[in-house]
Amino acid sequence: MPIYSRPICLRHRREPRGTPDVHAFGGIDADSPSLHLVRLMTALRRSVNPFEFVCSTIGLVGVLLTLPVVIAVSAPMSGWAIGAALWVASWIGALFIAKFAVGLDGPQAIGISGMSFMVRAWIVFGILFVVAAKYDKDAGVTAAAVFIAGFTLDLMGRTMLHALHSKQSAHEVSE
Repeated sequence: MPIYSRPICLRHRREPRGTPDVHAFGGIDADSPSLHLVRLMTALRRSVNPFEFVCSTIGLVGVLLTLPVVIAVSAPMSGWAIGAALWVASWIGALFIAKFAVGLDGPQAIGISGMSFMVRAWIVFGILFVVAAKYDKDAGVTAAAVFIAGFTLDLMGRTMLHALHSKQSAHEVSE
């Protein structure tokens, strides 16, 4: 999910507030690059909710804040780099799956997201196991700590964003 936009409301299958109406722009085709440009410009003009921004980036902040800790305890920098790279790869995978799941029915979206969550965790911890066993145990432990910090904070941020969007959707339905 992009940092600056809300997902499409799955219950009502409508675009979030602030998204331009296709008919307002002379009937631009839905797949037209012009419409995508208009939507991008609308998203850029929209004010950014600071709480949503913090929730969306808290995992990245957590990974970056582990760097001074790794330096302070003289842990291997290669471990920090491996952990940070694995977290970024996992985060990009989560964003991709979230984009894919938006167009699905509720149970399908939950299933895809849940399976992705588990598969990404297993892949990352498999890589961390190989790093610790074959490369360097200290680097593997450092990478695991960095990944866990980012993963935990990102999960916390996603949970808060979901709660915020659920509350907003419930408020919009009641109006």
